[in-house]
Amino acid sequence: MNNRRCMLLLTFAIFTVEVAHAQIVFDHGTDSVNSNGRISGEASITDDSRFGSGALFLPAGSFNLVTVPSAGHGLDMYGAYTFMTWFKRVTPGARGLIVFGNCCSMKNGYTMNLDETYGVHFWGGSTDDNLNYNQFAVALLDIQDGEWHHAAVRITEDDSTMYFDGQLKSTGSNVNIPTEPSTVKVNDISYQVPNIGGRAITSNPDGSTATVIMDEVRVYGRALDQAAIVAAMNNTGPLPDRLYYTFDDDTEIEAEVPCEYCDSHVFRPVPVSGPWVAIDVPDSGFLLDIQNGILAGFYFGYDQAGDAQWYTFSGPLEADTPGLSRVDAQLLRYEGGGCINCDPAAATPHADVGSIKLRFTQKHHGTYSVNGGPERNFTFLNFGTAGTAYFSDDTPYLLPNLGGTEDGHSPWTVVVSRYSLDVPGAWPPRESAMAHMSSPVVSMDEQFGTRVTYASSEMVGDSPLLQIVCGHFTEEDEPNCMASLNIGGGSETFRLSLGDVGPFRFFGETVSGDTLEGFRVLYR
Repeated sequence: MNNRRCMLLLTFAIFTVEVAHAQIVFDHGTDSVNSNGRISGEASITDDSRFGSGALFLPAGSFNLVTVPSAGHGLDMYGAYTFMTWFKRVTPGARGLIVFGNCCSMKNGYTMNLDETYGVHFWGGSTDDNLNYNQFAVALLDIQDGEWHHAAVRITEDDSTMYFDGQLKSTGSNVNIPTEPSTVKVNDISYQVPNIGGRAITSNPDGSTATVIMDEVRVYGRALDQAAIVAAMNNTGPLPDRLYYTFDDDTEIEAEVPCEYCDSHVFRPVPVSGPWVAIDVPDSGFLLDIQNGILAGFYFGYDQAGDAQWYTFSGPLEADTPGLSRVDAQLLRYEGGGCINCDPAAATPHADVGSIKLRFTQKHHGTYSVNGGPERNFTFLNFGTAGTAYFSDDTPYLLPNLGGTEDGHSPWTVVVSRYSLDVPGAWPPRESAMAHMSSPVVSMDEQFGTRVTYASSEMVGDSPLLQIVCGHFTEEDEPNCMASLNIGGGSETFRLSLGDVGPFRFFGETVSGDTLEGFRVLYR
């Protein structure tokens, strides 16, 4: 069985499934529940996915599935909801897909079922009576083995609606919403919890089932319109909000900038203002500005048709642990507007986009998430200082050239604040100097590999005024930087994370809380 990891996201939480065992954390405001999840039977993770590199492989057999215990805290829905999945049938037969219920009994929850005859089948039942309802996508859907398809079900108090590959297929009425699926019999008597996969409604527990691959499973706590369903289906644009539950192996991301010491800052440096980009989202980016503790941002991107759209957001910069700071804000989308060389035309604002969450781990690195979707790394845009990924085995982060221009301009002002000297009622003592930095010099350490060294041309005794060395310093640590500063009659060493070193600013601190800040002086 593959021992790669898959991820299940919930609102404000992450459900991580290891092969054979997992830990769930539900966190909905004041309620928090910890439980275990499990990949059961011969279910595993495969690289054959609809998006990215990981999906859930479910061999034929009713007990090959992912169970989701204690899901009622996120899935006992007393109103509308929408649930969807990408799936590929590998071998013929029927199969449970998203299974939060069982067939033909009172209080049975709800089920999205792959039927051998009719295509995709929706079953459900009320907690109050024995009335069941089912909804076919369309009779005799053309579902061929080896093809990816997307199925979505939207439920309200009045009707149930099925979308197949983004297209409306059918609508039913007289719906009895199951309000407590976590308390009912689900999929089979031996499984009292929601799950992905398992037996089909039309098969016996030991009967034949199809082998399927599933990806991008999502459950939303509201009725999504068709545009939002298509956006979630294609994984494009800001995703809908109120996401209760999702399975998507690609949501586990490696830190773009190693961040071993992200939670060790005595002080929380403010992220830099300016352009930011996500490496894995081409032709889009952010423009951020921070003033008096408030972050205002613009996001520029494209919709699924390739038309340009832009978004604005703003919110207070709040302390975050681990990491430095975070911003939670509402998105406002704009489209249209005038061209540069024609009469002005007002852009059209849309306020129904949802929310964005930004978390800053270092001055030049952070993550963002839209409407509870996956977190994506983004970094300050380094385009004018010959940035290089010196530690590409650990991170694609580009370390900048801290050196000046060819004519000797663009020096650095460095400021040391000695917070370790507690002076009641007064600012901490500060010292400053100006340094002209060299371009980086790359060398190899016999034990720890690549070293990148920046040194100032000013000398204090036999040593540079300032020297910054980046690399591995022990066998276990992630690459980071150490700065030595000769100022005020002595030498002091500061630690910097890679993401705290940028083209115009850098930040470091000692274990006692003294800080080092660098500001590039730009002029021509």
